[in-house]
Amino acid sequence: MTKRYYLALLAMPTLDLLLSGLFVSLAGMPQALLYRLPEILVILLAVNLAGGWWLHRPIARFLAGTGEAEPALTALERLAPRAGAWCLMVAAIFSISAFLTTPSSCTDWSRAARSC
Repeated sequence: MTKRYYLALLAMPTLDLLLSGLFVSLAGMPQALLYRLPEILVILLAVNLAGGWWLHRPIARFLAGTGEAEPALTALERLAPRAGAWCLMVAAIFSISAFLTTPSSCTDWSRAARSC
């Protein structure tokens, strides 16, 4: 269960990389993906996995034999809605970040890609 949970959390950065890669390739600016890579790694990977770990903590403790059943069952009951809300919050932060950091024109993309 734990492995599948973390793999599900990894779907966000994977999907974004695939769609962004397709978009920038079709736009003829594959170097633009390098500009977005740090943002993807920090927000969609690190922040998302850290929050997922925090939500899954009581369940992981119980599965490892070091935690009690009652907090684990409570966390398990609430895991799906909380994980969904967490992913929405991460997506909102990522969207705002992308809006604020994305260059406004193709010439900005060229400069940004050269500086990477």
